[in-house]
Amino acid sequence: MKKYRLHFFQSILCSATFIAFFTCAAQPQTFTPVLPKPPATPRIPVTDDYFGLKVTDHYRWMENVQDSSAMKWFEEQDAYAENIFHRISGRDQLLAEYDALDSTQKDEVWNLRKDDDTYIYLRRNIKDDTRYLVRKKGENGKEEILIDFRKTLPGTKGPGIFEYSPVSKYIMFYVFEGDHEAITLYFYDLINRQFFPEQIRYSFGGYPNKTKFSRDGKAVFYFTVALVNNKSNWIDSKAMYHQIGNSPKMDKVLMSREKYPTLFPAIDSSYWHEVSVDPSFNYLILHSSKSNVAYSFVAPYSDLEKDRITWVMLSGPADKLGQPVIRNGIAYFLSKSVPNQQLVKCNVGELKNLTFETVVPESDYKFDNLSATKDFLLLRYTNGITTWFKQYNVLTGKLEAVPISEPGIFYPERISETGNEIRLTLSSWIHPNTPYLYYGVQKKLLRSSIKNKVDYKGLEDLIVKEVEVPGHDGVMIPLSIIYHKNTKMDGSAICMLEGYGAYGAVWGPWFSTDPLIFCKRGVIYAVAHVRGGGEKGEAWRLGGLKKTKPNTWKDFISCADWLIKNKYTSSSKLVCTGGSAGGITVGRAITEKPELFAVAMNRVGVTNSLRYEFSAGGAVNSGEFGTIKDSLESRYLYEMDAVYHVKDHVNYPAVLSSAGMTDGRVPAWQSGKFTAALQYATSSKKPVLMQVYFQGGHFGELGESKNVNAANEMAFALWQAGHPDFRLKD
Repeated sequence: MKKYRLHFFQSILCSATFIAFFTCAAQPQTFTPVLPKPPATPRIPVTDDYFGLKVTDHYRWMENVQDSSAMKWFEEQDAYAENIFHRISGRDQLLAEYDALDSTQKDEVWNLRKDDDTYIYLRRNIKDDTRYLVRKKGENGKEEILIDFRKTLPGTKGPGIFEYSPVSKYIMFYVFEGDHEAITLYFYDLINRQFFPEQIRYSFGGYPNKTKFSRDGKAVFYFTVALVNNKSNWIDSKAMYHQIGNSPKMDKVLMSREKYPTLFPAIDSSYWHEVSVDPSFNYLILHSSKSNVAYSFVAPYSDLEKDRITWVMLSGPADKLGQPVIRNGIAYFLSKSVPNQQLVKCNVGELKNLTFETVVPESDYKFDNLSATKDFLLLRYTNGITTWFKQYNVLTGKLEAVPISEPGIFYPERISETGNEIRLTLSSWIHPNTPYLYYGVQKKLLRSSIKNKVDYKGLEDLIVKEVEVPGHDGVMIPLSIIYHKNTKMDGSAICMLEGYGAYGAVWGPWFSTDPLIFCKRGVIYAVAHVRGGGEKGEAWRLGGLKKTKPNTWKDFISCADWLIKNKYTSSSKLVCTGGSAGGITVGRAITEKPELFAVAMNRVGVTNSLRYEFSAGGAVNSGEFGTIKDSLESRYLYEMDAVYHVKDHVNYPAVLSSAGMTDGRVPAWQSGKFTAALQYATSSKKPVLMQVYFQGGHFGELGESKNVNAANEMAFALWQAGHPDFRLKD
């Protein structure tokens, strides 16, 4: 999903040096500038029959993005948009402010690993995206730069994350190249300060907080995907085992559809297979998943010496269990079998007669995250606004409350496989991300000194309101609202309403400096916590899944209606925004209620869901959205498809879509089709533009282009919502 400056992956930490609040209310433009016509778009009808439902696609040709005529069309659309962006007054001021934020924040720290009293972590210069590997002796020791990735890995973005073995002192770097999604694995010997000769391209090391090294620290577990046209394709995943220093051609397949075709029912090419190990190196752990359908297996660690692994199933989709955390022969799971979720366990022992029992039953608040140290499990509970923790001792079975009472959301990160410390980053809408170290034995939370504290001017002037508004069916929808204390609540303020609503993801409070830029201009920022997300537990996710997916955009519409009725904004001032799966939310909101919005921002969004399955990243998401192979699910996909719900001669709002030409999750033609359909159909005379990231993927473009793109988007939205400082110059 897209990492844009205003939040989806939610990790850009910036700071502001900042001008005084403008007290003038936003006023609509008094003139209508003449806009050039958008580039011509061929309409070549192709009609498909989905179990009796006939649908005509006028832009099927666009799906062949590599075709020269299609690429030319994208280039023309981007040039058309760029021409307009440069004519918007106030855009350059926004860009200067974004750059100032970066220069104030300077850098960020992440991926902390601890080896005895030594810390190893990544540090990034935000302005130029330069990354370093850094070592520090103790919390207050002096930093030592071990690797400058500009020099050692030129031509790459450097590592996004790394894994570290305290046994061998080897490091596995996940280095972004090419399409920014598939990565290249690099291996480094920290003792001898040199890289190993081999790299593994188009691979994934897996996800953090899992043990990825072998017992001796000289081999790693990773998974890879298929190549199509020399690009990674999210199908035919293979879980692999690599001996560092050897050729990847010698790597062992631990799991693939070809090698284990009957391991579980309906196995197909869209499943991802990832193998890790427990910290005691007694078990191999296999997780096979696509979207929200998952299987977990275990096998003896000694099976690594065999040609075939004797995988034993721990759980399947019907069990509603998360990924296992194994300690001392016991597998612990976050269970979704009850509304607020609970902790269950299973004695894996000799992998026979596996039965489950409840360890910690559900409570009044949602149990949404299970983290682990060597001897403790950390259970996170949330109401969507703040978090609480309980600590379970795997040696004694004792459950205790953790004395953490800071307002906001704590995000856990494993830092050691052999210790009982864990890193917790505290964040909220208007409080900067603050790292802590939690010590399980002492039950003590201490502020970490590894990340410098940055003071942001103006945060004290921002107000946060958390409300619930009635949905179309009476269900109460959480809505977060952030605004400057001087903002007038008379309907004259511009409001940016953001929504997502998929995969059970919780759009919880996460700090970004962007509201400082918005709110000082009298703009309100709001987040609609719509169904399909996980804010209210498993039932909330299921309330926006496949057949019930219309609740996602109807909840969004309900939040928009409430903001207008309660004088936060008006329809001529309301900007709706969403990205990736949030493209469904925004796309269907404006095709169902176009009169409700002034502007729509569709960031690398899924807007042609009926055809999404034909893209590289689409098949793996059939569990979330549905498949055209099923007569009922094809109807659900049609209902959530924004492109096929665009109607001729409708007054649609101004729309800005974005697309990444190397996006491995949501292909550029999704936004392309939506743009073309709206340009053809709208009668409002409002601009419909598309910004194309030719060198970027699902997370946009990094470096200097990041701020340029952010300024373009914001200037467009404020111009079309009638802010007096943003007009189209002649």
